[in-house]
Amino acid sequence: MAAKNTRKRSYDEAFLNLGFTEFHGKPKCVICHKVLAEESMKKNKLTRHLEKTHPDCVNKPTEFFERKLQSLASQAGVMKAFTAVNKAAVYCSYVASYHIAKQKKAHTIGEKLLMPAMKEVVKVMIGEKESKKLDSMSLSAATVKLQLDESTDVAGLPQLSVFIRYINGGEVLEELLFCKSLQLHTRGEDIFKSLDDFFHDRCIPWEKCAGICTDGAAACTGINSVVVKRVQDKAPFAKWTHCFLHRQALAAKNLSEELHDTLNSVTKCVNYIKARPLNQRLFTCLCDEMGADHTGLLLHTEVRWLSRGRVLKRVYELRKEIVIFLQKQEHLALAEKFGQEKFIANVAYLADIFDSLNCLNQSMQGSGFTIIDYTAKITAFYKKLILWQSYVKRNEFDMFPELQQYIVDRDVAIQDTILGHLQQLCKKFEHYYGNILTPSKEHDWVINPFSIVDLPKLPLRVAEEFTEMTADAANRISFDVFKAKYPKVSANIYF
Repeated sequence: MAAKNTRKRSYDEAFLNLGFTEFHGKPKCVICHKVLAEESMKKNKLTRHLEKTHPDCVNKPTEFFERKLQSLASQAGVMKAFTAVNKAAVYCSYVASYHIAKQKKAHTIGEKLLMPAMKEVVKVMIGEKESKKLDSMSLSAATVKLQLDESTDVAGLPQLSVFIRYINGGEVLEELLFCKSLQLHTRGEDIFKSLDDFFHDRCIPWEKCAGICTDGAAACTGINSVVVKRVQDKAPFAKWTHCFLHRQALAAKNLSEELHDTLNSVTKCVNYIKARPLNQRLFTCLCDEMGADHTGLLLHTEVRWLSRGRVLKRVYELRKEIVIFLQKQEHLALAEKFGQEKFIANVAYLADIFDSLNCLNQSMQGSGFTIIDYTAKITAFYKKLILWQSYVKRNEFDMFPELQQYIVDRDVAIQDTILGHLQQLCKKFEHYYGNILTPSKEHDWVINPFSIVDLPKLPLRVAEEFTEMTADAANRISFDVFKAKYPKVSANIYF
């Protein structure tokens, strides 16, 4: 069998008269920018391409093709420069996000604080032209984030994270006690064994444990869970509480059929626009042309409890742009829904109520809070829900600013929908918080120890220390001075 001729054909400068330049050893048309196969590096094949694809360019002078070649080279230079700028912008975005995460700040700080500050600083120090270059750097809340549903590592092993609050030198401190992989099961017994082994290895007596707070893991949920019961067997005086943030998120999940349908339609709309890059670019362009305050929608994630309110608020603010976009894309079913006044009123209400729930959630985040602070905040919000019902019955919606603004001069029957949801929210808060919502003097001895006549039911050693503390006149004077100096602290505890 004869050997195949593998001789490589070389480019001839005369090929430019036929509209071709060389591109990595292959002929490239300077008119349509098409790259032909290496075997096409022949005069007859290049001529055939020119005559069949660009018949109007046949017999053009060499200067014509030279100008096309120069244009092609300049475009490549622009693309290379753009790619370099784009890479730098992406890298800077990650650098900024890394430092935000390192300082344990909210991811939204990049869009709301860092970017505007950087642009102003660059504008003053260097110039307005350089400041505009920062527009290519994305620091929006949806750009760089890591979302996890379960606390598992890259190997798929569940991680048990335990935090501790303790007193050291008269100061209350909070730290990560340990983070340990659970090799096999994640049952209550396995979780408690990891805890017990850690305490035993470091000679920490269980009697020092004054309380235990659990999060959403099924094995830890409820006072009758194995973990809680086993801890209280070791530390009988340990008080059990469940995460206030987790309970609040659970209470806010349930919606009526009508509001649930509204939320589903909003989710479909967001997914239709955000999940398709072309749709997202077209929608951004439309928002720019219409002068909207925002140029994109946000994605909702169940793991991120606060995202639902932000998504709804953004959809409500861009409702006009959404309708126009859906009509242009001939997504008539969704476009019709977003054109209904009752539907938009529902979106406005959901944006308002979830914004209130987000504010409650954020007010309970951070270190230094006690169960007294959490109880006060939850009780206050529960009482607001009851109060709002009385206003809604009178068709007054001032507590929901977006809804109030939308229904002005509109005859929208939304009273029953809102009233039903507020009543449902109250029931859920009662279910998840129970006795916390009823007035109690259980913690009065902590708030004002000098007002207690009968000692609370405490272990003997603690009761003796309490007696010595309250009997000291200097302590009483210090406490009175503190109350006089910081009256709002006491007010925040009760209201």
